Amino acid sequence: MRTGILVGKRFANAVKRNRVKRLIREAFRLSSQEIQLKRSSGTDIVVIPRKKLLKAKSGDLVPEMKSLLKKAVK
Repeated sequence: MRTGILVGKRFANAVKRNRVKRLIREAFRLSSQEIQLKRSSGTDIVVIPRKKLLKAKSGDLVPEMKSLLKKAVK
C-alpha cells in the first residue's frame, strides 16, 4: 500500500505544508501498523488535507487516520 499527500501552495507557507505532511505520514505509519495492512496489496491512498489540519496535533490525527484506513481496506 502506498500513500500520497497533496498539499498545494495555497494551503500555507512551506514550513506549515511540510509539518502537515510529516503529521500525515506519521499518522499513516502508526495506523497501518495497528491495522496490519498488506504492503503488497497494490492499493494507493491519496490524502488531501484541509486547512483545519494546521491547528491539529499528532494525537488528534491518528484515530481519524485509523478509521479512514479501515474504511479503505474494506
